[in-house]
Amino acid sequence: MQYGAIVVTFNRKQLLIESITALLNQMVPPAKIIIIDNHSTDGTKAELQTADILANPSVDYRYLTKNIGGAGGFARGMQIAAADPNLDWVSMSDDDAIFEPDYFEKLIAYQQNHPNRQILTGSVYIEDGRLQADQRNRFTNWSTFQAQAVPESEYRGNFEFDQYTFCGVFMSVAVIKQVGVADAGYFIWWDDCEYAVRTGQAESTGQCECG
Repeated sequence: MQYGAIVVTFNRKQLLIESITALLNQMVPPAKIIIIDNHSTDGTKAELQTADILANPSVDYRYLTKNIGGAGGFARGMQIAAADPNLDWVSMSDDDAIFEPDYFEKLIAYQQNHPNRQILTGSVYIEDGRLQADQRNRFTNWSTFQAQAVPESEYRGNFEFDQYTFCGVFMSVAVIKQVGVADAGYFIWWDDCEYAVRTGQAESTGQCECG
């Protein structure tokens, strides 16, 4: 499996450096890291150059001429990933997501044993070590899209979910080609929720959390 990682950033250069470094240090590193810079004004590009990140051939840095929001950034990243014939899977995250070194190794191993699963995630924890359970939810009403967080007790194993955020979600590029890219019109809120609805309603996506 060849996978890419989409990272959307805006004016958080130090966090971005940490995030990209964590991706480069994965046990199974991404073939391509697509950085969508939403017109940062804090010297992000210079910081990336100083850290020798832009010299890495796996890094594809795109500086946008205006801020099109997180939703627009993810939509642009998805377009780039879907157009790359060398990528089979792709992850999505903001610049504050710091992945454990074995994050993608575990997800890839799980998918190889469960090839019907086309959307996977790992668990999200905040800095003090607490689980951020609201990142993975189930709809209690598909008509109104009311949702509730998956109970923390279920994180002891793998489980299915309906709704995810763009914080470490990992999906087949085939899913993007099937349902399209994120809706840039949301700008910054609810774009991932709407995308989860679309992928959840598509055939054979198989969404699963791998703890």
